[in-house]
Amino acid sequence: MTTHTSLWKRVRRRTPPRHPFRAPRERPVALGVAVAVLVQVGLTFMLYPAAASWVYQYNQSNVVRDQTRESEATAQARREEILAAAHEYNSRLQSGALLAEGRNLAEGTGTSGGGSTTGRSS
Repeated sequence: MTTHTSLWKRVRRRTPPRHPFRAPRERPVALGVAVAVLVQVGLTFMLYPAAASWVYQYNQSNVVRDQTRESEATAQARREEILAAAHEYNSRLQSGALLAEGRNLAEGTGTSGGGSTTGRSS
């Protein structure tokens, strides 16, 4: 038992003595708050480029989607208008045009709604 007691005395000597009238130390609250704020500011600066890029790309994809929908609706109406004009033009033609060998200008044998029978302008 003497070895156990002597070991206890050695361990006890290594610990600093406690003062019975001193209150336990508390960490300053302001220091903890300052560290938390600095960490938050650091994370904000580190993540800002990625977050800003994501928001920009999201907004751009919405703009592209809206323009695509609008242009598809406009294009469909325009296609129908052009097709109706082409059908009207084709219905007014009475005969086809002939292109002679070695010639650049087609000559027609009929009339269109305009009245000229040849493709040439005199």
